[in-house]
Amino acid sequence: MRIPRFTESWCGCSLQTGTKIISIVSVVVKLLLVILLSIACARFDYLYNGPYDEKYSATLAVLIVFLIASICDLMVSFLLVMAAYTQRPNLARPWLVVFMVSLTIDVVVFISSVTAGDLAVAITTPIRIGFGLYFWLVVYNFCEELRGIPIIGTDYGDAERAQEDSLLRPYQTL
Repeated sequence: MRIPRFTESWCGCSLQTGTKIISIVSVVVKLLLVILLSIACARFDYLYNGPYDEKYSATLAVLIVFLIASICDLMVSFLLVMAAYTQRPNLARPWLVVFMVSLTIDVVVFISSVTAGDLAVAITTPIRIGFGLYFWLVVYNFCEELRGIPIIGTDYGDAERAQEDSLLRPYQTL
């Protein structure tokens, strides 16, 4: 299966502009998530209404794991911001991997919500997955554009530009 390739993101913006928007929104959302999870962990005794048993410990452990994962995700989002502004595609690769893992987890959540009969999650998760796949494709295509990989079927219009691109240059005979 081939990954779809395109030269623009939404509304005719360049892939770099789309990646900048995605990276900044990602940093803001992840930062808010880290702040909220930190507050929830710090105030867990006040927020928890049940008895202090195994469920208490398990819930606190899950919150701490989510906090650590969100901090790692925030660092990866900062790398994406740096990749978008410095035009270094290698800095975006960790974000691509982490985001694909996140989308895979969303698919598992969707399947489990359908089997459990949770209608709200079953409706909202495919929307989140669809937007997530599009955002991933924008960043992926931005990286491919920076690496200089031409989009198949692109017409460069003149032979001079095609000679600059080693992938479009015809094989030279000796």
